[in-house]
Amino acid sequence: MAAAARHFVVVVDEQKVVKKLGTAVPVEVLPFAIMPVLSRLRGLGCVPVIREAVRKDGPVITDNGNFVVDCTFTGIDDPGRLEATIASIPGVVESGLFTGFTKKTTVIIGGLKKCRLMRSADIVP
Repeated sequence: MAAAARHFVVVVDEQKVVKKLGTAVPVEVLPFAIMPVLSRLRGLGCVPVIREAVRKDGPVITDNGNFVVDCTFTGIDDPGRLEATIASIPGVVESGLFTGFTKKTTVIIGGLKKCRLMRSADIVP
């Protein structure tokens, strides 16, 4: 759990690095709340899609038995506000924005030949 960690480490490949947030934001949703949550997410201006599993029928199921919804926004100007708004939707467990952890975050970016690190000072202006 990121909140309990002294330091939060995220590992991604180079394709995940963007200059401005706006690509798919993953949101973990309780299965019984999926329809009203999808409706509320659409109301925020995104296109929410339930993530489908590869090589099996149905949606991706998290370790906690929940669904993952990928929300595509055209741009995210205020990630902290968006994260708080998404978190306030009944049935949402968590989103992949993690704005509350920027001060203790290191991102490891894997490339074909090498890795590079981004620390909090590189992420938050």
